[in-house]
Amino acid sequence: RGSGLLARQAQASARAHAATGEAEGGLNHVWENERHYLGFGWWPPTILERSNFTDALNASVPQPRSVTSGGEWAVHVDSGTDLDGWQYASGFDKFPKIRGGGRASMRLTDSVRRRKWVQVSELDAALGRLAHLESQMEHSAAGSGSGRWPQRSTSSAPRTIVTDSSLSASPHTNALATLGGSLLQRTDKTMRAIKGFMQLLHSALKDRGLWGMPLDPVSYAVLLNKHAEDVRELQRRTLNAFRRSSASAPDLKGKENEAEEPRLLLKGAALGSQEMDGVVEKMMSASLYARAAYGYPLMAGYLSSMNSALFMGTLKTVQFDVAGGASADAHNKALLQETHLRKCDLLMSEWKNSVCRPCHYVAVDPSRQTIVIGIRGSLQPADVLTDSMADSLEVSFAGVTGKVHEGIFAAATFVHCNTAEVLKAAVEAHPGWPLIVTGHSLGGGVAAVLAMLLREPNGCPESLQERVSCVALGCPAVMTTNLSDACHSYVTSLVLRHDFVARLSAASIDLLMQELVSASPIRNFSEKIGGFFRSLSSRRDSSTAPVHPSSLSSVPRLAGECDNSAASAAQVAARALSNGGATVGTATTSTGEVEKARERGGVIV
Repeated sequence: RGSGLLARQAQASARAHAATGEAEGGLNHVWENERHYLGFGWWPPTILERSNFTDALNASVPQPRSVTSGGEWAVHVDSGTDLDGWQYASGFDKFPKIRGGGRASMRLTDSVRRRKWVQVSELDAALGRLAHLESQMEHSAAGSGSGRWPQRSTSSAPRTIVTDSSLSASPHTNALATLGGSLLQRTDKTMRAIKGFMQLLHSALKDRGLWGMPLDPVSYAVLLNKHAEDVRELQRRTLNAFRRSSASAPDLKGKENEAEEPRLLLKGAALGSQEMDGVVEKMMSASLYARAAYGYPLMAGYLSSMNSALFMGTLKTVQFDVAGGASADAHNKALLQETHLRKCDLLMSEWKNSVCRPCHYVAVDPSRQTIVIGIRGSLQPADVLTDSMADSLEVSFAGVTGKVHEGIFAAATFVHCNTAEVLKAAVEAHPGWPLIVTGHSLGGGVAAVLAMLLREPNGCPESLQERVSCVALGCPAVMTTNLSDACHSYVTSLVLRHDFVARLSAASIDLLMQELVSASPIRNFSEKIGGFFRSLSSRRDSSTAPVHPSSLSSVPRLAGECDNSAASAAQVAARALSNGGATVGTATTSTGEVEKARERGGVIV
């Protein structure tokens, strides 16, 4: 009994101390708790388990009054929560424990969730009510009833959102409204991406019959061996060209007997050891930034091998979506760990992606005195849809007009707009520092186009334009040759051996299908057998049927006029039909003569 009394006194003292500390700090908060009931959705937990609203010591408190209802309470959202401020766990006692990937998304084993309500000042409450009215007008125009704070922060700083208390009393209504608003915003882009991909697929297959499809599995192995040999031959020719370029360089003349200085052939220019060191250092640092853009999946080891990546994208998604479900805190922690940067060096990060809106971040590297924009490659379905928007779009950069990948250009435009304010602040804080834009795969293509956008007039602060460079790793085919030549002085693309992504395009796929059809042993054998029987049939017809004399003398004239062209032959036949007769070379015969020749068993060519 004495120990219980002491415990209650200690608990009351701690509660009073916490309340006093919160009041002194100008911040007071309560927790909203909910449990998921199978078939019924999210509802308050039972009274025996936990109250709907509790304080820091899990004691029951009254429901806070939202600012939309004239109160001074709002939901707290930061990089460790979802967009509505919720955190998820398998039990309420699990929330204090750290979980890999964070608690910003619901997993298969999660059954409870909570979010923090914070007390705001009177001025913030008034601004919140005004923002809530503006948000209602915007969502009414868009057909959505969500009452969330209209401002969306891309940084990791915490923020507050205004949630109507009536929606809080009906969790399933709030969830449906939020889901509806999200779907309305994303459905249009997703459907356009799917439609574009289907049109591209249709244009590639519409002129091919069943006989023109690569259905023979043996042709894949045959063509793989042929391409491997072609690559080896290309490597031999490249090495010979490199040696000839090195031997003819001015600084190597007269040094044939000395050991060759290590050199790097880049865009046709031979670089010495000092220049090469600078280029290699830039590439290595850029690859570090590009790797860091993958965030938590990279740190957790899901990208260490192809098997791990396949497991993450298939079986693991049943329990937890590693790429899309990890919290921004988890992604940021992995990014800082990979780049060895401080938390203050990370200026902004965007980890929620959709079609043509890839994940990216902006940071500064004090050790290299560099501003960095890193863009993530394909890791989620929305990224694949961006890749599939492969129609060409005509654009003009630096006075050069060419075509670019439509989806990647749209993604680069989004990153350009989303990072403009942060980039301007970084340039003001670190004048004279260069900017390096980098990414891998899809991120590399977006980085290349983004670098060109930044180099355009008013594309970035004027003092930075000439110091923008890009290193793209495994960059896909994103632009025509003339645009590639226009940006070669500041865009470097690195391709690892036989990486097919860098060679992938609508034209290369069409060419590959043609090669697969031509390499099919079954098709070639069938054509040979068919040609053999056709030749036997033609020999039999020529040996048994007499030939009309005029046909033999007219064959050279026919060949001369048609010039082996089916179109010319069709024109000759059309002229003959218009005259009501049959044609042999340039001579026409009447229909009656044709019938007489047929009766005699003759053949008219």
